[in-house]
Amino acid sequence: MHTIEKRALYYLLRLNWLSNPTMNVQKWQVEDYHSLTPAQIFKRLETLDLFLDKTSILAYAEDCDSPEDLAFHLVGDRDLKPDEEDQVYLLIFELWRRFLTEKPSLSVLCQNLDEQIYLYDQGQLNQPIQLQEALTQFIQVLHQNVDQGLSSPEAFHLLSTYCANDIETFLYDFISEQIDEENESYAFDLLEEVDPYLAGNKWFDLLHIRLSGYPGSKTSQKLINQLIETHLTARDIEFNLELLSILIERGDPSTFQAIIKDTLSLIETEEEWQDLLAISIDYFHRLDNEPVERQLLQILKKRAKIPLNTLFNRKENDFKQFAQIFEL
Repeated sequence: MHTIEKRALYYLLRLNWLSNPTMNVQKWQVEDYHSLTPAQIFKRLETLDLFLDKTSILAYAEDCDSPEDLAFHLVGDRDLKPDEEDQVYLLIFELWRRFLTEKPSLSVLCQNLDEQIYLYDQGQLNQPIQLQEALTQFIQVLHQNVDQGLSSPEAFHLLSTYCANDIETFLYDFISEQIDEENESYAFDLLEEVDPYLAGNKWFDLLHIRLSGYPGSKTSQKLINQLIETHLTARDIEFNLELLSILIERGDPSTFQAIIKDTLSLIETEEEWQDLLAISIDYFHRLDNEPVERQLLQILKKRAKIPLNTLFNRKENDFKQFAQIFEL
């Protein structure tokens, strides 16, 4: 494993530990190195037989391009165990980030993006501009890698492996939330930036539909038709449900009904069935069809106590009633 990937691995381990503090881990593996003072970091390095200070770190770093290079240089031929080498790296990484801001590295950029994503997910991001700046830097590095000869998908895959978060999933969720919050201008610009790296990704095609002008426009319907023709054969229930949510505003009734029929054939669990009911309720609410909306609400409320992992039963009266509503 490349050293830069270890940084992502340890940060992912820390995120998992924060979610489940009962995990069996060693303190140094999940520690918040930001909270350590430089003196504490140098003291830790002394226990690993490395006697350094800020001056020596800066001197050694003159011939290094990244914290990974510096850690490798400092470890040298020392007889350290693998976990001790990893501890050295994590400590040196933190020193590099503090003392060598004029020499940005890929691992520092990815760490910053991971941290901003974590704060965003936890609702603790006080300054959204910091996340936007981290994404801009990530995209700039993508462009640089393409300029150096990598294909766009290769560049995205490579940089994503250096991050603890699933960057593709985050980008979809983040852009989608920007649209929900009516920050469509930024959502459009960000989607345009990442689009070359995710060409053919059906989920990002959904975002294009959401940003394709007013509902019912020729552009919007053309994108919907292309998406259905290209991706619906994949038989992906989660994708179908997301598409239906968008079709409530963007699609015509015949398209919505066709996707309902296709989706019904994919449902396997109670959770998927209830999701489809909720989407259908929203659909008839937007049509101002209160009688059908109330009918579906009654079905959904009646099923509230059924475990979501229960297998879906097409022989139930609720299913037959649903099929009659949509004339299936």
